[in-house]
Amino acid sequence: MKKILFATSEAVPFIKTGGLADVAGALPKCFDKNYFDIRVILPKYACMKQEWKDKMEYITHFYMDLGYKNCYVGIMQMEYDGIKFYFIDNEYYFSGPKPYDGVPWDLEKFAFFSKAVLSVLPVIGFRPDIIHCHDWQTGLVPVYLHDTFQQNEFFWGIKTIMTIDFVTKDGGSHTEAAAASTPIDPHTGVMQGKPNSAVLNYPDGVVLSDQAGKPLTIEGYADAYSDPVTKIEFSLDKGKTWTTLETPDNDPTCWTYWRLTYTPAEPGAYLLKIRATCTDSEGVEHVASRDTNFLFNVE
Repeated sequence: MKKILFATSEAVPFIKTGGLADVAGALPKCFDKNYFDIRVILPKYACMKQEWKDKMEYITHFYMDLGYKNCYVGIMQMEYDGIKFYFIDNEYYFSGPKPYDGVPWDLEKFAFFSKAVLSVLPVIGFRPDIIHCHDWQTGLVPVYLHDTFQQNEFFWGIKTIMTIDFVTKDGGSHTEAAAASTPIDPHTGVMQGKPNSAVLNYPDGVVLSDQAGKPLTIEGYADAYSDPVTKIEFSLDKGKTWTTLETPDNDPTCWTYWRLTYTPAEPGAYLLKIRATCTDSEGVEHVASRDTNFLFNVE
């Protein structure tokens, strides 16, 4: 069984400032629990709702060096929707009315978090095959892993992957320079990649054994940042015909999740095209500038 640890600065339903929380909260649930042991680790912010903090179970604590400081590292845990979540507790770094405060303080805060992510693993007895790091807040996890922590054979062979979830969105924690680099289409004035969509429960190019003639459920999301997604369309004949899923009155601050059930008649390669439409504050519709293409193979 593969063990994967998601390291993130936020995850629904515990804390959210943007789409990163949706990814970190939703994606772990899409893995087959027969083959994957998925766990998530994030900070225990003082600004989390009390109802969640009341459900957390204290495991233990220890002290960790960070530069010249000797820092408290508390470990809390709880299970939600079948996924085990770990929370790093440190009131010095994670107190305050919001998760992000801006540079330079956030740089030290998430340097602490990145090192704590690795430091807690031997303590909780969980050695992941892969640590999936999300966004800049966990950017030092691979650095620490391949430097200081290689003195401990517990960490030998652990791999990392880095995902930048929303490079075009300024969630309030980026620098002004990063926000200024947001790619706006010079011709339309609309943020590129808005709206966008993706498949969540299968990787592109997946091979599905013994699936011909049987119903196949594909799940994914559509997002338009601050605008609501009003419909999602699907095509399995290279865009000649489209099936429409209307999504009225959805919350623009959250992803719009969709589910498509299709029965592939025979073995072979299939291409699912997905496109989303959103409506801006002036009532103007915007269709995705490019379709999302999902290739899957049926045996």
